[in-house]
Amino acid sequence: MGHSEDPNTAPARDDLLSAEDFLSLPSETLAEGERGRIDATRMGAVDLLVLRFDTAVAVVSRFGAQVLAHRPAGRPDTLFTSSLARFDTGAAIRGGIPVCWPWFGPASTPQHGWARLHTWEVEALTVDGTGAEVRLGFSHRGAAAGLTVRLADGLSVELAHRADPVPETAAGTHLRAVRAPGATPAAPELPVTAALHAYFAVGDAQRTEIAGVTDRTLRVPAEGIDSVFPLAGTAGTAAHRIAITDPALGRRLTVTTNASDAVVWNPAQQLGDTTAAAHHGFVCVEPARISSPLTPGDTLRMHLAVD
Repeated sequence: MGHSEDPNTAPARDDLLSAEDFLSLPSETLAEGERGRIDATRMGAVDLLVLRFDTAVAVVSRFGAQVLAHRPAGRPDTLFTSSLARFDTGAAIRGGIPVCWPWFGPASTPQHGWARLHTWEVEALTVDGTGAEVRLGFSHRGAAAGLTVRLADGLSVELAHRADPVPETAAGTHLRAVRAPGATPAAPELPVTAALHAYFAVGDAQRTEIAGVTDRTLRVPAEGIDSVFPLAGTAGTAAHRIAITDPALGRRLTVTTNASDAVVWNPAQQLGDTTAAAHHGFVCVEPARISSPLTPGDTLRMHLAVD
């Protein structure tokens, strides 16, 4: 069954792809419930899943297991995905919530790991009276991961690290350390790190305030920011709340995570696959596991929720 419908009106921006841009694509329903459904669609060479619950919408790319859009009921989009992003599977998609795994940063090639450069398998689709949910899985070079995206009153994303094979009922999952591409068997294994590299849409990055990652409120300086902040508490257990106050759009986003670290990033200059002024329209606040890398036998379920 095909669908095309007009979502709630949101401020138009030419630098990002909104939920409405994805909703305009031809689609087919895969799962349906009384209050929501999950549709399949495609942009370029990339397969997409569109989650709907009541009037909220989220869009997930199977390439990279990447959330690309989230529009809460009656409110503007919370995520920034560049209007010039590539959808050809030849490069990472610029924006949304890229999955950086099994390493964060330039520890090896490719940048930020394998996960965002491969198409993930759909493991489960669920729509019931409490929300719409998709579970994706991926394995490569002996390491494996799963991602669960749930749309209900808000949006939640959980990254789980696995070792092959893993029972689906496991409360926690194990991950081996990994070797860099092209490394010899004698080469040292890389420590495993990860991040949910969330790009949040804002009206003016330099006026936006970020509270909860350190003991002071952060603003993006004119020269940009790229900093890792350890979060208080024990990784995987504490619930950290980070507030993103955006006076230009007149809203405040609350990000909740159990991560051990948060990365705050804005380049203060044009990036590849973006418009010239796009960096003014997003801030990245990224739950991460960086300061205490995983070792063989460690377990991790790292989540991000945004309201």
